[in-house]
Amino acid sequence: MSSSLKKKSKTAPRLTREQRLFEAIRRAYGGHLSGSAPGADGPPDFEFAFHMTDWIEDFDQLKRMYDAPEAYTRQQWREALFGFLIHVSGHMLRAAELTETLSDPFDVMERCRKTANVRLPSSRKRKSA
Repeated sequence: MSSSLKKKSKTAPRLTREQRLFEAIRRAYGGHLSGSAPGADGPPDFEFAFHMTDWIEDFDQLKRMYDAPEAYTRQQWREALFGFLIHVSGHMLRAAELTETLSDPFDVMERCRKTANVRLPSSRKRKSA
């Protein structure tokens, strides 16, 4: 039987790269903490995969820039770098919390707490004179 006459098998629709990454990361988490309760974003494995993939477009942009640094302006670099840091940092903190691997070797969180305490306005209302 020629290959053109073979019966075509029904296959599932092809997943996007983002979907494949999400599933691979979700499976890798695979109940890392079997007693984990669902969080705000769903079951722990889905929440973990979400926090590890939501910023993939930011990563892709930086990867392109790292591969050809001279092709981008200073402003493009600033936007990409700071955009990446702003978007990714919270996701990384939550993913680390979900896996109980949160580490802060540079004491960043402590410095942020101290700075926030200085900058935050008082919650008490002042009496007018």
